[in-house]
Formats: sequence, structure tokens, C-alpha cells
Amino acid sequence: MNTEEVRALSPLLVPARESARLLGMSKSFFHQLVAEGVLPPPLKYGRKSLWSRKMLEASVDAKANKLNHKG
Repeated sequence: MNTEEVRALSPLLVPARESARLLGMSKSFFHQLVAEGVLPPPLKYGRKSLWSRKMLEASVDAKANKLNHKG
């Protein structure tokens, strides 16, 4: 199975625990970065707070690009 096939089978929205795991950090640090505006806020569905995988990836990519273009 290639990367695109795996991505297609992955959920679009993930809870905080899974989001933190995807980013390789603790759940508390994840929530700290969300509160500071470093990471995107959750999408609310009723009482559920879920994060978009694409928004998390875009946030990481933007941070990497910013670091790569510092001169």
C-alpha cells in the first residue's frame, strides 16, 4: 500500500490524543500550542472537538517553510 492509499484510508478528523501522537508530542503540549495559536483550533461537532489532519499538516509545513526561509 502506498502513501496515498494509506492517507485515503485515514480519518479526516482526529481527536486531540491522535493529533498529538501524529505530531510526536504530549497531549498537554499539543493543547498548549493550540491555545497559543501555533496550531489550528479544533472543529466542533456537538461536544466533540476534532482536528483536521490537513490543517495540522499545513501548520507543520508552514512552520518548516518559515524556518527554511529565515536568513
